[in-house]
Amino acid sequence: MRTKIFAAFLLCVACSCAAYAEDYAEGEALAVFRPSEGIRASVEVIGASVSDTYEALSQAGGNVFMRVKSSTKTTEELIAELKQMPGVIAASPNRIHRMPFTAGKVTPNDKYYGNLWGMKRIKAPEAWTESTGSDSVYVAVIDSGVYPHPDLRANIAEDLGMFAWSQDTVGHGTHVAGTIGAIGNNGEGIAGINWKVKIIPINVADTQGDVDDNRVVSALNYIVQLIQNGTNIAAVNMSFGGYHSTTPEQEKDDPYYMAYKVFDDLNKALLVVAAGNEGLEVGVPAPFTYPERLMRLQGMSEPMFSRGDYYYPASFTGINNMIVVGATDSDNDAPGFTSWGSSVDIAAPGAGILSTYTPLAEDYEGDMYTALDGTSMAAPHVTGAVALLKAKFPQVSVSDIRNAIISGADKKINPTVYPYSNQTSGLDEDDEFDAMLIEALEPYQALNGKGKVSSSGLLNIKEAMDILTLQTGQTGTGNRDDVGNSSSGGCSLSLCGMALAAVFALMSCRKGG
Repeated sequence: MRTKIFAAFLLCVACSCAAYAEDYAEGEALAVFRPSEGIRASVEVIGASVSDTYEALSQAGGNVFMRVKSSTKTTEELIAELKQMPGVIAASPNRIHRMPFTAGKVTPNDKYYGNLWGMKRIKAPEAWTESTGSDSVYVAVIDSGVYPHPDLRANIAEDLGMFAWSQDTVGHGTHVAGTIGAIGNNGEGIAGINWKVKIIPINVADTQGDVDDNRVVSALNYIVQLIQNGTNIAAVNMSFGGYHSTTPEQEKDDPYYMAYKVFDDLNKALLVVAAGNEGLEVGVPAPFTYPERLMRLQGMSEPMFSRGDYYYPASFTGINNMIVVGATDSDNDAPGFTSWGSSVDIAAPGAGILSTYTPLAEDYEGDMYTALDGTSMAAPHVTGAVALLKAKFPQVSVSDIRNAIISGADKKINPTVYPYSNQTSGLDEDDEFDAMLIEALEPYQALNGKGKVSSSGLLNIKEAMDILTLQTGQTGTGNRDDVGNSSSGGCSLSLCGMALAAVFALMSCRKGG
């Protein structure tokens, strides 16, 4: 499965229309075997080889997780033969996921706390009176890597991480990490939700923001190993997702899902995942195929999703320690891009989110901070909240933290979703371009007003903290620091919506901004 990390960076990776409706690495498969001797030899008999074995997942789950490759067989042929082998429990393509986000630049001055509207909306300043985090709590960021930004570096677990994590050439992972744990009250840039925390950077993306199943499984395998070795990991941020045609129930027979389930069964950390940026309902099949006119406007050769597809990992069921996050904007509305529905557990700020950035990104213009849109920007607010709660309440269980976050959500801020409808208001039907855009977005109109962003409301860290205080009987103010709240400005130029943002950017340019 090809997944994209991020929120809306205009990285349009199309889905294949072959036997599997999504992109995948040709000639590769993920497979789960029953433990036995001679697995490698059996694989070689069908003209393939084992390229990776995931020892931690295998040990924790009781079966053998592997990646299998063949230079002579198609993916479809390889999987068909694997499923005929004795001892094979499951086999699936090595799919590719997406990490899209919309990049907009700001010009940093001294302090940008005043620009962090989301922190105030989720009551982080109130929570900071009791705790600003702990460097004994770890968070894994499965993303595009994390650049050792000066506002982040002291909070990066530099002795840990995978896949050349510091080479973040996309920018998304560094941005996500800043929301979770940029150093607070240091006179520089921004403050993360945790002023102290240890971020484990795991780079699963290529230079285009593409992520395949194998790298995600490798990352989960690595994190399981760290947990088994005693690393205090509170949460794993996974701001990516991809569409494919199998139902959530069918997914349970997929090696990719099984890796998540093994991690979940450890009951040691929360998985925080983005709901997606296509304006669709999570957990139900897409009601239409990505509009052909939008494909043409964006230069895409394949649709981003097809009718009947589901968005994963957000649509997974049976993963108890997972939180799916949708987005709100500074007006407490639902931005046009956010996916939504009862399968989305909570909402968090996800539009115009200022955070740290990498100088290695292609669009870097000298700014170490930038504002981005997307549910990828919403998810790290929740991940940061999990780590902050773990710092104050180190003995509480994973489920207690999850329940406190969901129960403590602000139910008054849970807007109805109108996917992309605001983008067509004021357009001229007699104008050729406007008419084409109106037609392209027409399928979305049937979705407008049909549901709320999430099942609970907007993240409220202080309320979650109060719930756990009552539950544990714990009192005290923790490690309180003063919060600077001055700002010399800084402007966000970010647009909203994953690949659709490209269309609206074109429209804005055409209309003079």
